[in-house]
This record gives sequence, C-alpha cells and structure tokens, in this order.
Amino acid sequence: MELRRMLRIGFLCVLFVVLFVNLPIVRGMAIDKPITILCGKYGVRINPRWGWSVDKILYEGKGISKSNGSYDFVVRFSDGVYLGDTHVKPEHEEVVEHKLMIDGQVVEIGKEGYRYVAKEEAKFVKVSKLRVIKVQITTTVRQDGIYRNVSVNVQKDIDVKLVFPFMFVWDTTSTEWLACNLNDTIISGKFVSDKGWCLQKDVKWSAVYDPTRKIAIVTSFDKASQKGKGRHHCYWDHTAYHKQYYQAFNRETLPEGSQYEFGVKCFVVPIGEGEKWNEAVLKAMKYSSTSAVSVAGQYTAKKKIAKETR
Repeated sequence: MELRRMLRIGFLCVLFVVLFVNLPIVRGMAIDKPITILCGKYGVRINPRWGWSVDKILYEGKGISKSNGSYDFVVRFSDGVYLGDTHVKPEHEEVVEHKLMIDGQVVEIGKEGYRYVAKEEAKFVKVSKLRVIKVQITTTVRQDGIYRNVSVNVQKDIDVKLVFPFMFVWDTTSTEWLACNLNDTIISGKFVSDKGWCLQKDVKWSAVYDPTRKIAIVTSFDKASQKGKGRHHCYWDHTAYHKQYYQAFNRETLPEGSQYEFGVKCFVVPIGEGEKWNEAVLKAMKYSSTSAVSVAGQYTAKKKIAKETR
C-alpha cells in the first residue's frame, strides 16, 4: 500500500515537471493560458505554451485563422531539426524575455486577466534564442491591422536548410488567392486542398478570399521581405489548412554578426454583397481595374485576372 502511494506521488511529480517546467512564472504561478490582445476590429491570441507565439488572428472578435500551425519565426538547421514556435522536440526555443504594452504602458500579464484591449495600440515583444540565432518578434495590433516585425541577429556562423520569419495559418474555408509580384503583375489561383504548393514567387502582397466570412485577408510585405528563396512566398494547399509561408533563406550559411529585418502587415477587406473580391482587394491596394490591366500585362481582358499555374 505504501509503495502504491509513493508511486502515485512520483507520477504526480513527473506530471508537474512535464507540464510546468518551461512555462513562464508570474507571482509564483505558471502561466499556461493564452492571452488575447485587441485594438479596434483586430486582435491576436498569443500562446505561452509555444514560446509566447501568435496562434490565431482575430477580426471583429472572431477567429479568422486556425491554431494548428506555426506563425512565428521557425528555422530548420542543417542537422534537420526544426526549431521555433510549435516545434518543441527534440529542443525548443529559449524565450529570453517578453513584454506586453497597452497604449504605451507595460502590463503585467496575468495580474488582471488574459484579455487586453487597447484604444490605439497593443504591442507584444518577445526575444528568443534558437541555438546561435537571436530573434526579436514584435506583434503590434492597431486600428488598421496587425503588424509583425522580426529582427534577427546571428551570433555565430550557422548552416541552415531554411528560415521562415513568419507564417499564417488560414482556414480551409478560403477558396482563392491573389498576389502582386515585383513587376506589378497580378496573379491568382484557387485552393483545392490537394497538399500542393501555390504561388512560390517574390511578391509585394498577397491575399486570400474566405467566402464563408465574406472577407479577403491581405498580407502586405515590407520591401526587405518581398524577395525570398526556396519556395519564396507560397501557400501550402493542405487539407488541414491553407498555410502561408515566407521563406527568407535556403540551404546556406548565415555568417556571424549578420543582421536581418523582416516585416508584414495583415488586414481585412470586407466583401460586400455582389462585390467581386479581387476587385475589392485591388482597390484596397490602390489599383484601379484599368491600371491593373495596363500594369499587369498578363490580363487578356478588362478585369480578368491572370491565372497562375502551380
């Protein structure tokens, strides 16, 4: 009987360690509950279990993306190990520090709940180490959208197979995508959930259309984040999600002391009754139908989008 009791206590101790050893601590209590930061119609959910990474995009208080994939910085090293965000085995990223600011004021997470609403700006900053790569990710929620900025500092020469500075996990209810390449050519395609890859080009911006929510979701990239390598900007047309990637590096050595900056803005374009979603996006991105035709070159008729083959 005593042996059984000791085994039960031992099991509970092991379970405690597994669940809480890597969780952040506030006032002696482990924070294992996601936080939500909001401003205007936009918001994000941030999950401490995945190294304080974003795991959902919100619009008008509702999720418009899925939480079954990574959003933050992820690297695959030359030994094949993926590290960052949800990639926690055989090792996980080391979160050095994190900070939440609501309208410019630092807020103690967990002190007064897990939902934070800003009038002008909600900002979450985390600093992580992924082996010899130090990364600062700043997620800012404003009235006009969600901004993600990634600063990378390489502390020692390191061989990588690929690097994704940021990603988005869109729902399978999205049916089409649209993008503008560096020559201002407008290209598009449809999702068929066949686990293939779409786009795979350098682009200024891209968008997905979700008819069930009657919205288009646009991701507009900073100039330093428009060019990529490997699959460049792409969508994985999967059955579980339509996942958007930006691949910045592909099978190369990042030299000691090198620094990189990446950025993207995410915002929603509501689609009105009877409105064509691609025209609504072009208008939001300052393209008129006629200017898009003259710039794109691939248009064969007015208002007809050039089709991109996979």
